[in-house]
Amino acid sequence: MIEVVDQRDVQRKGGVYARFPQSYVVCRLLKSINARRVLDVTYGVGRFYRLCRDGIELLVASDPVKWEWVVAPDTFYQLTVWQLYDRVKRGDIVVPRVDVLVCDPPRWNTSVSYNRRSPYNFIIGTPSLIIDYSVKLANVLNVKHLLLHYNRILNIGKPVHVIEFHWFARYLNTEGKNKSYYILYDVSSIDEQQSIEPTFGTLYT
Repeated sequence: MIEVVDQRDVQRKGGVYARFPQSYVVCRLLKSINARRVLDVTYGVGRFYRLCRDGIELLVASDPVKWEWVVAPDTFYQLTVWQLYDRVKRGDIVVPRVDVLVCDPPRWNTSVSYNRRSPYNFIIGTPSLIIDYSVKLANVLNVKHLLLHYNRILNIGKPVHVIEFHWFARYLNTEGKNKSYYILYDVSSIDEQQSIEPTFGTLYT
């Protein structure tokens, strides 16, 4: 079952909801599994956590760029997800226990251009690479849940809770392009050595 959330309905609540509607979706998914310890491997400015930062006991972030944060993490690694994976595997970094790994790869919406993120797009890598290493990192850290924001639902693990988010951007032609998915997966059954590339397809439409 897919739950549908419209950005405009969230923004009608006013205040911080109007500014951070995506945080409403992410925080709902985190709350659904009582996740209080979070690792976000594509952290950005941290806007996902604006509405529920007080309820997060530990927020660990990784990103190749240190931005001006909206929400500051407790721990920050200036690394891509595959760099973090390699250092964790070698024992150079010990990541504290977390309940969920969050992944929001850039560049997946090629039909809408965001000039602000263009330099970031070239640094961080392709969506498939980011998602693949997010799954691998979740496995090596023994993290059961992965929360993915993407333009479709992939065959990785078991979807536990899916929210179809309808978003709208001023000054952009978003008609027919304004749908994305926030998918909470159970990835505990995926082997670390298993790449998601062979099944990088659509599970639902």
